Amino acid sequence: MLIRTYHLDDLPPLSENAASSCYQDWSASASPLQRNRRYRVTTVIGIDDNEWFLLQQRPSHALILPKATSSNLPIVVMRCDEVKVDSSFIARKLDSFLSSDKDVTCRSLMTTVLLNGVSHEELGEAVLQTLGTYGCEVVFTLSKCVVLDEGPHFYSDAGIFRAIRLRADYQEAFILTTVPSQDDEDHYESLAANIANTHTLAVPIPSRLHSHPSAEKPLAGMRIAVKDLFHLKGVHTGGGNRAYRALYAAQTKSSSTVRLAISKGCIAVGKAKTVEFGGSQESCGDWIDYSYPLNCRGDGYIGATGSSTGSAAALAAYEYLDITIGTDAGGSVRDPATAQGLFGLRPTHDGSVEIEAIVPCQRFQRSGFLARDLVKLGQFVNHAADIPFATRTERGFNRVMFPPDYAIDISAAQTLCKIFAQDLAAFLNTSLDETSFEILWETAKPETIDHGFFEYFDKTFITLLANDYWKDAETFRRDYEQAYSRRPYVCPVTQWLWEFGSTRTADELRQADSRVSQHNEWFTKHVLGLSSHGASLVVTPECYMSRRDEYLPHPARRSWFGFDSNLHASFAGLPSLVVPAESWNSCLFQWQSLHPKVWTCVGWPFRQELCANTLANAGLDSQLIELVLSFLRHQCLPTEVNAGRNTFTTKPINPQHSSQRQQEETDKILHRHDSVQQLRNITRTHSQ
Repeated sequence: MLIRTYHLDDLPPLSENAASSCYQDWSASASPLQRNRRYRVTTVIGIDDNEWFLLQQRPSHALILPKATSSNLPIVVMRCDEVKVDSSFIARKLDSFLSSDKDVTCRSLMTTVLLNGVSHEELGEAVLQTLGTYGCEVVFTLSKCVVLDEGPHFYSDAGIFRAIRLRADYQEAFILTTVPSQDDEDHYESLAANIANTHTLAVPIPSRLHSHPSAEKPLAGMRIAVKDLFHLKGVHTGGGNRAYRALYAAQTKSSSTVRLAISKGCIAVGKAKTVEFGGSQESCGDWIDYSYPLNCRGDGYIGATGSSTGSAAALAAYEYLDITIGTDAGGSVRDPATAQGLFGLRPTHDGSVEIEAIVPCQRFQRSGFLARDLVKLGQFVNHAADIPFATRTERGFNRVMFPPDYAIDISAAQTLCKIFAQDLAAFLNTSLDETSFEILWETAKPETIDHGFFEYFDKTFITLLANDYWKDAETFRRDYEQAYSRRPYVCPVTQWLWEFGSTRTADELRQADSRVSQHNEWFTKHVLGLSSHGASLVVTPECYMSRRDEYLPHPARRSWFGFDSNLHASFAGLPSLVVPAESWNSCLFQWQSLHPKVWTCVGWPFRQELCANTLANAGLDSQLIELVLSFLRHQCLPTEVNAGRNTFTTKPINPQHSSQRQQEETDKILHRHDSVQQLRNITRTHSQ
């Protein structure tokens, strides 16, 4: 293959200031009316109707190529100074681009390569032949290395543009997608582009090769999505409600949680759909204003649950995402994490208010984070999460509790989670404590209380939550009625929450507040008591089994009362981490009645997720993540889950190990697989 080569040293030097010179020249000759208008230009380039890229308005560098060079030319930049440029270097460099930046860089962009920091004379025939194997047809060289990002770009007469890959949002997880402004990295713009022949939004994916982690920006290049309850400077906040979205202008300031993440180098690629105002929407029939995001796991029709629905749906499906940000009052991060087999953290909460956000019930609501990779979650929490009371216990964790009160209906799944808890206790050189919380409450509750634990706290959460939802929406209702002379539409679930919350009496609210305080005093002292001997952990099983096509009763006829394992952390502001433990194939079913649960098989396989929810003392968020990470590695369990249909990659078990320890570990894995087989048999029996 004949590869054309061009030497660029005779051309004007590259300059970031020169990158906008063409626009400055145009502005000088424009009319006053033209200068006062704000023009936005985005270019979408498709390669073979298969790979789509976005170019923002201004080039990142002013680069002039020979006149014969075509416009909108894909070009990959490689830095070659201070290295020997031979065929092995070229192959290593391009392979690293394709692996580390596979979400953006592809061979279609490698038809033209710019070697930055090498002269034309240094290129041997072997180098050109190697470039040819990657599809390269044209090579440009610059003997003097200039400031120019490595990786994928496009060239036009205006200069060189960073290539931003466009991906379709097939899971309908985003309400809008975003790109950072070229004038202010804290300011975002809604994407004004789409992909041909798709029915969904396009998500702009920046190249990781264009970001460079530093002490100031340790998370540079990390891609995040933000729940549409948080404000993102420059774009609208909708809160899952069309009336709210239409009423208020684009935001002028980002929420504190989002602002901190961006300041550390994260790039927000979009705003993820949320349940209306972070409430409850559990089936397609509940989602009125916007479509219910799809859960990609299994057959694709498992419920995605909420309220951080889009945050979890996007992360489970799209490998290009690293972290998504949600909110959690009673499980709105942890439940979607369970439904979609993700790591989900509700951090320590001191009751402080989230600034610049529409997050109702802030006594319980806490920004939370989802991840597929526990290592990345730890990095994000260490650098971009504002953790109150952040501390460490030098003595570590010395108690693991597995209360039977939260056992799930499927015994084999319960067994799997108990194995997880037992192994965690053994890892910490302690025994598993299976004391019932109901019994513990009976022995340590205040003398004036006659009720059992679950009866006593039955209505506490929903009473306070619904009342706060009603009060926190007062400004919105008033503003909307003043603007449109009518009440805003909200879905039936929100209508019920507002009605229930607005009718709570002062005595009911005082009683509920008092019970939260009583719970926290009891739980902190008798369950998680932090002493000189160390801290405690509580492990509970989590398994989500609902489907998106279920028909649920009217909200007024649903069960809203009760106390589940999520609420300990919600009440006491404790860190709670969901850990994917196992998944298994089951059968498509529908609930015939909610009480009791009766299954009818429709005959289509799907996948269910089992997670372990670990809860620790306040402020020990990072130490909790580190502990779970060390434990999973010690047990040879995954610290990262897949994007797509299958949460875990199945690995063959080799029973032939040399050491007794390895044989013991193999026996544990075989035991886990036996339990999974029991799950398959149980669900098969239930479906008949």
